[in-house]
Amino acid sequence: MPSTVAVRGKWFTGDRTGTRRSRRCQTPVPDCEASHNREALRVAARAPRKRQSPEGDHHGRHRHRPPDPYPTLLYRDAQAAIAQLTTAFGFTRQAVHEGDGGVVLHAELAYGNGTVLLGSRRTEGAFAQAMADAGPAGVYVVVEDTDAHHARAREHGAEILMPPTDQAHGSRDYMARDIEGNVWSFGTYAPATDG
Repeated sequence: MPSTVAVRGKWFTGDRTGTRRSRRCQTPVPDCEASHNREALRVAARAPRKRQSPEGDHHGRHRHRPPDPYPTLLYRDAQAAIAQLTTAFGFTRQAVHEGDGGVVLHAELAYGNGTVLLGSRRTEGAFAQAMADAGPAGVYVVVEDTDAHHARAREHGAEILMPPTDQAHGSRDYMARDIEGNVWSFGTYAPATDG
């Protein structure tokens, strides 16, 4: 009969051979653990409410179910926004589809297991019309090391609105504004999800 055990707040089921597998990714637990710092796993197991940050999920080798919400932002100068988000905030370009004159029709920038969709402000299309009068947005991104992330953003000239600060709920966060006024919060708080 399979046994069930929790590691880092995730449930694993053991089969008769003794191989534990994650219910989410079906990777044998020893293989999964080998890709992470074992001491961090032991510490995390003692604090089941803390989740490992998305940027540490198997270092891109395989991922659990991706998040369902994808923030979508429009920029007057999407090329400059992509440059800032990748250099100052550490996002990775996944896709950039351009139209005539360098207009960004659609771009996907990834951080950990999350993705931000963005494009150039235009006048055609239902989404562009709905967003025509939209103001700046606020986006929260989970990071492993708030202070290191903040140092990178500051080094690349990002406007810092709040330096790294310990919050009452246990997170350490900082806030920055991008080149077109959107507010980005980066911190260690990872909301719990039910899958």
